[in-house]
Amino acid sequence: MLENKLSELYQKIVSKVNDIIPVKWNNVILGANIDDYDNGVVYFFFDTLENKGSYIYNANISDIFNIDDNIYTNEHNELFFLVRDLQKVFIEYGQELWYMLIMNFNYKGNLEVSYEYIDWYEGGFDSGAIVNFFKAKYLGVKFESKSVLEEIERMKEYADDLEKFENTKHMLVEKVILEIKKYLGDIEYEKIVFDGVLINGVEGINFYITLKETDNKYFSFNEVVKMKNSTDEEVVILKEALYDIIDELRNLYVNNDREEWFSIMISDESEIGVDWEFTYSNWYQLKYNTEDINNYFKYVYLDIQPQDNEKKELILKMKKHEDET
Repeated sequence: MLENKLSELYQKIVSKVNDIIPVKWNNVILGANIDDYDNGVVYFFFDTLENKGSYIYNANISDIFNIDDNIYTNEHNELFFLVRDLQKVFIEYGQELWYMLIMNFNYKGNLEVSYEYIDWYEGGFDSGAIVNFFKAKYLGVKFESKSVLEEIERMKEYADDLEKFENTKHMLVEKVILEIKKYLGDIEYEKIVFDGVLINGVEGINFYITLKETDNKYFSFNEVVKMKNSTDEEVVILKEALYDIIDELRNLYVNNDREEWFSIMISDESEIGVDWEFTYSNWYQLKYNTEDINNYFKYVYLDIQPQDNEKKELILKMKKHEDET
């Protein structure tokens, strides 16, 4: 179970911090930043019962308490590995990837854990800047250095810009689902799975739905059109509206110097909510046709396999390419 694994690792992290601190401590505030490549920094600050509120930085432990540097480094490396293991548990269970861990705990056993999702390294900030930002935000440290203050301000601006980007992204993804819901009208669906390929105009726009009490059978866009007896004009209007939304979404990525993607899957399921995933392979440039792309989408996202072995092999080849992209 996820919760059990997390609880176990939290306790191991607390225990390792306790091993590192050579005196009786009162409270610990720990921060950890790990990127997509297992690089990062783990740091913590602690005070003592005799001197509450006067926090000691873990990097100063060796000097203050005359601890052998090699012993301290080995213990700190073990702490880093525990935090990295914690992040891997999130990946293993399909949870949203976090980039920053904050743990606040005291000698009485009280523990608070939170996560943040800003990858400061991707923003060009180094470990020193990250620790300074943490000190200012969580310990209330007032810096006097102009360069440090300017860097903290840049980090705040970066966080604000990232929040705007994320909010706009979520809004556009939700807008796709709302547009499809509006078209479906009174059709009671169980799940919507949208497929948007931005290379072949509105022909790359497609979606599938499952209906309640239909044993998870997927109905294609064309089948839904027949259900609703829609006119060609109504279909074109819907496809153009959906295309415009995902085109705006891709422009959002391009304008914010994000990795370019070529198609998107968006799903909306009654008990799960909205989810999405990008595909980064330019299938048309790789000489795959529309049928190949549709078969790939149905295989990956709908678990529908073609009967033809040659088509299966082609799909597996496409999947391998996307996994390596």
